[in-house]
Amino acid sequence: MNFNRSNIIFGTANLCSKYGHKSKFISESKSRAMLDYAHKKEIRTLDISSSYDCYDFLIKKYNFNKWKISFKISKKDINAFSSKLDIENFLNNLLIIFKKKKIEYFLFHSSKDIYTKKGRLVFKVLQKFKKNKKIGKIGVSVYNKIETINLIKKFKINVIQLPFNILDQRFNDKKLIKTFTDKKIEIHARSIFLQGILVDKKIIPKRLLSLLELQKWFLFLKKNNLKGISEILNFINQHRFINKIVFGVRTVKQLNQIIGAKLINKKVRYQNFSSKNKILINPVEWLKASWQN
Repeated sequence: MNFNRSNIIFGTANLCSKYGHKSKFISESKSRAMLDYAHKKEIRTLDISSSYDCYDFLIKKYNFNKWKISFKISKKDINAFSSKLDIENFLNNLLIIFKKKKIEYFLFHSSKDIYTKKGRLVFKVLQKFKKNKKIGKIGVSVYNKIETINLIKKFKINVIQLPFNILDQRFNDKKLIKTFTDKKIEIHARSIFLQGILVDKKIIPKRLLSLLELQKWFLFLKKNNLKGISEILNFINQHRFINKIVFGVRTVKQLNQIIGAKLINKKVRYQNFSSKNKILINPVEWLKASWQN
């Protein structure tokens, strides 16, 4: 059994850019070809934002008509608004750009943005657009449990995008998961491969290689003759509160490895690999001078 492709959201943050750890630039032509190939392989939803390097190229030269859209609004977008009309014009223009009657998911790039005066006004306008069926679900991209708990207490959120992987299992919390279920919040998991370091030892920053959590993970794969991608997707599949996964790839080969990975219905105590080491589970920490390789 393969991972259900309807539950995949194809990330575009790394297209036309060097986004990610040890990444090489992806040209516009390769980016376009990658999107076409992903669609051919029955992936139907794109994660896109005006803050991504590829955005200007895509909105000018790519046909989104065949895709569902998960759009993230940036702080820059929000700060540019002067009125409710500005926000409405922005949203209506997005519908024109993407050639859509409805944007499936509309997310704040950061929970901090929704708390500002302009952010609250954006949220209010989004609710109006949702009521008029021009937006499917309103959401926020989050980074930790505390901000998530506070967020869903104050705002009627329909979808949350959060980091979740073998090492970073902070959101695997029974009480929080029950809240997600009770409030009917759809959960999208990002960073499932942790920028590739969970499947490719060659790209792991040197100073991270010595960390026991990573050593334990790769030893487990080697001892059991397992492939990292398949095992990560098995891990995701066992956590039923995850509705969709968001990831980007740099090559067609990588995409084929993911969509071709076989899922095995087996129980593994994946919680044994969980880490609280912020330097390991947060890629932003890798960029700090003392941790560069």
